[in-house]
Amino acid sequence: GTRFTPDVPPHIQDISDVYLKGLIRGARAGTGELPTFEETKPLLEAMCDDIRAEFARLGGTFAIPFGIGSRALRDVVRARLADLKPCFVVLQGSDELNVKWLVERAARNNEPLPEPVQPRTKGFEPAGADEPDALAVELTEDGPTPQAIAAKVFSAFMR
Repeated sequence: GTRFTPDVPPHIQDISDVYLKGLIRGARAGTGELPTFEETKPLLEAMCDDIRAEFARLGGTFAIPFGIGSRALRDVVRARLADLKPCFVVLQGSDELNVKWLVERAARNNEPLPEPVQPRTKGFEPAGADEPDALAVELTEDGPTPQAIAAKVFSAFMR
């Protein structure tokens, strides 16, 4: 099937999949502006269809690392994958910390970064108190570590 993968370079080719370069992010690259609900919903619906297909093929439990910026968009995923009981980890921290981590990750992975570096969390809504399937993790300079976050996610959702 068609896979929407906005981070795959357009020159990458795979015999079994058709990758579509992400136009939503590309149109706003470097602005820090998030795509609208209407722009993002079809992408999330297609991702949910792919998640369902992979779940049918593989079973088990797995994680999808993708930033979902609003409660309304999390609700789209909840509705589309209700029988799979999706869970969300909402990382919450300052824009400054997000930029610092983006720069560090790019340096580790030898990836280029646009100038100026914009936080990728700008405009993201925190997890609501009425979202029992959304785990809010507050990030600070002092932690938690990625390992501590993984342990928290595991204890919250792996029942």
